[in-house]
Amino acid sequence: MKVNIAGYNIDKSVLKKYGISATPETISAAYARISRSEKNIPELRQEALQEVKKARVSNQRIVFDMGHASIAEHAVFNIDIMGISRYLTEFIQKSRLASFTEKSQRYVKFDSDVVIPEEIVNNEKLHREYKVLVDELFELYRGLTIALKNNYTSSNDKMSITNSKKVKELANEDARYFIPLATKTQMGMTLNARSLEALLKRLASIDLIEAQQLYRQLIEQTSKIAPSLIRYIESDSYQREKLNINRELIGKYSSKLNNEKVLSTKIYPSNDNGEDYILAALLFEKYPQDFSDLLQNISLLSESDKKDIFEKLLSDMKFYHKAPQAFEMVDCVIQMSMSSCCFAQLKRHRIATIIRSPYNPQFGWVIPPSIETIRYDEQRLNHIFRKVNTLYVKLEDYHKGIGNYIITNAHRRNIIFKTNLRELYHFSRLRSDKHAQWEIRNISYEIDKQLKKLYPNACSKLMGKDRFKAVGEV
Repeated sequence: MKVNIAGYNIDKSVLKKYGISATPETISAAYARISRSEKNIPELRQEALQEVKKARVSNQRIVFDMGHASIAEHAVFNIDIMGISRYLTEFIQKSRLASFTEKSQRYVKFDSDVVIPEEIVNNEKLHREYKVLVDELFELYRGLTIALKNNYTSSNDKMSITNSKKVKELANEDARYFIPLATKTQMGMTLNARSLEALLKRLASIDLIEAQQLYRQLIEQTSKIAPSLIRYIESDSYQREKLNINRELIGKYSSKLNNEKVLSTKIYPSNDNGEDYILAALLFEKYPQDFSDLLQNISLLSESDKKDIFEKLLSDMKFYHKAPQAFEMVDCVIQMSMSSCCFAQLKRHRIATIIRSPYNPQFGWVIPPSIETIRYDEQRLNHIFRKVNTLYVKLEDYHKGIGNYIITNAHRRNIIFKTNLRELYHFSRLRSDKHAQWEIRNISYEIDKQLKKLYPNACSKLMGKDRFKAVGEV
């Protein structure tokens, strides 16, 4: 056996300093030849490095002409994205096979630096109204930050906090609910060329100037480095038709739908006998028989026997362990309503299927309990939200989509979250933990509660990692 490190992340400034010209295409080209060459991998890499033009032709032939798109996944980019709106990050972070680290509104205090949609720059009235309301939202944000800090430090009960860093974090966490999605942020993104191609196509289909600017900059930056691995990046008829169908459906049925209805957290399980499916799958790993026969055998067991099996199966589980892969046999569709602030936490679970409704002020908003504790001016909050909702309508009438820039982190959106029980164990460990953001923690508690009713044996160890350490490791 022999292991070589073929490459690793290196800062572009280092390459420039030492005059090194490199492209990730050579790794892709070398690895593409592994399946059809007798040469060893280091030799293939050296050939690709010495003949970059040939490597690019090889990539284009193998990835696009022959359809082996996974070859493009060997080329990886680390991309800094700065000065984009929090709204646009939601489109970027739909990419599943990518990694993102974004500037946190929980740990960092933000100023009133926002994206002003270029669509309204030449409309003096809308432009002025937009800027005035943004300033008002940030004034509210700053005032709430100070009020919350004072409350956390001066409280006479057990909730009083003396750690200044923790006070700042807690104040930021809830005050951020009132700043708009237009707020500028920055993020680091790591993704392969195949995922980048999918992201570019998604951006191309978005009718926002900001999205088109990012689209062009990404193409300009990456095409210089790896022109052979990214081809299908234009919005096509398939993408456009899909959007048109959605609009037709909305137009046809919108009069029959109640936009003010807020969905509660509710679980729709894939089957009622999900625990039998898990046990049958566990058996299949050892005794590969017809799956229907295994299910039949499991169904003959008593409930007591099934409970004993699950107890033994999960008895040695630690908070850092994954549930057995057989737990993926059970899928759940979960409907939720949450603030945009909370959605920023949920969207990180990219292996799940997340279907999101469009933003709509009629869905209402979420007020953090801490705001109610400090008895902040409720009339002022309601007045500002009414102004946001009014401007949203004006912006949408002017150009579809730009109203979302003035939507705040507090505004609700409705979500369908579909995933399997194994992933929900991971979700619960993170989101039912006492350190999790309070809103997603409350939702996670409710999911845990409902799942334990549906699958009491399989979900007996479903809980946040803080409680698991206390209960599961006695």
